[in-house]
Amino acid sequence: MTSQDLQGFSAWVPFSRPGIDGAHNSAGVYVIKTCAGKLFGRLKGNSDIVYIGRASQVRRRLKQHLNPRYDERDIASILKRIQSNFGPLDISWKESGDTAKAKLEETTLLEKYLSDHIELPPLNRQETGWRSRVVLRLFNEASPEEQKQVQWLKDQAVKRGVVSGTTAGSNMM
Repeated sequence: MTSQDLQGFSAWVPFSRPGIDGAHNSAGVYVIKTCAGKLFGRLKGNSDIVYIGRASQVRRRLKQHLNPRYDERDIASILKRIQSNFGPLDISWKESGDTAKAKLEETTLLEKYLSDHIELPPLNRQETGWRSRVVLRLFNEASPEEQKQVQWLKDQAVKRGVVSGTTAGSNMM
């Protein structure tokens, strides 16, 4: 899945305060991608999508993503580091009408991405809440080779202290 696969989204604009000022302030989903569609490798294939998110007020959430906190694991801090090391980012959004529809749209996009690449976008947390159920379902449908790749990634995350062994979803094997 790349940004070209998205339908019904706004035109891509720079991920900056002037760029996001045009975003609606109602419920919806948004996607952040590399500028000019610069692709990067995934477990399977390539993508230019860095993050898929949803919000009850899209413009407000995007402005939060522009203001890094002191926590280096904060999405805004990570986005800032990506921009300084990888180049500018672009943003697009889609109005959903209400938060339930936004959640469904985000889930659909994440499921598609996960199905295409065997992993979520780099800045989407791999194993939290309802997303872990999506990961588990697709993991169980994966080939043995794909399951080995996912398990290796989880093991690496545990070794690096990114997640604990229980957070890494040890029940997936």
